[in-house]
Amino acid sequence: MAAVAAAPASHVRRDPREELELPDRDYEALAYIMEGYQETQSNVDEAIFRCTSKTPASRAIKRLAAAGFIVVDRWNGVGVNFLRGTSRGRNALVARGVDSSRLFVPQRPVAAKDLRHHMWINDCRLALRQRGIDASPCWMLRRKLAELRPLAIPDLLAFPPAATGGVAGLLAVEVDMGTEPLKVFVPKLAVLRDMVVQWSGAQPAVVLVLTVGPRRILAMEKAVAEHADRVGVVVLPLPAASGRMAAQELSALLAKLM
Repeated sequence: MAAVAAAPASHVRRDPREELELPDRDYEALAYIMEGYQETQSNVDEAIFRCTSKTPASRAIKRLAAAGFIVVDRWNGVGVNFLRGTSRGRNALVARGVDSSRLFVPQRPVAAKDLRHHMWINDCRLALRQRGIDASPCWMLRRKLAELRPLAIPDLLAFPPAATGGVAGLLAVEVDMGTEPLKVFVPKLAVLRDMVVQWSGAQPAVVLVLTVGPRRILAMEKAVAEHADRVGVVVLPLPAASGRMAAQELSALLAKLM
């Protein structure tokens, strides 16, 4: 009978205090989760694994959870998996040289009233990433700009790269769920446009508003056109799709814009 090959010594933990070493892509997934504050498993799959099978992402999530690096929350017990990083996970990434200012350890899940808005922000973050653009979400901006106390912070801020190198301009993204009256939202948008002018300097800049409903889009376009001197504003509808298709439709929208 042939002898069974022993497991490589590097995979054997001889002391419970030893850190479990995971595949590199697991750590990439962990960083993506923690930068997103709370992410969906499907977005992590699209961002890091990008393959036809869901198995690699599923196994990575199980390994990260078993290591105590993430918490997995199942929406309503039967829906999508929401993922949050832990202090242990942050320490593991910092030990690998990841910037701790980009990592978040929420103590509890995003509140139900804010969940749809939060998910759309992360879907936009994924869509921009797929186009080679690193976007900072609002929770990261609030941390980085805390001392400056800006009058407005967009849901996402990105500096798309130029084909020749350097930066092509500035993109601020605002996700509007239609819950605020326009007489409240539009003045806030005006303040954001002023901030974008300051941040962009001589670089071209645009504010992208993703919102709901054709009537709201028309009304918003009319309102922002009255202050076209500040910075350009593009108003587009949020995709009707959800899940994996949401980020794909957002990517298609961005392809037309950029």
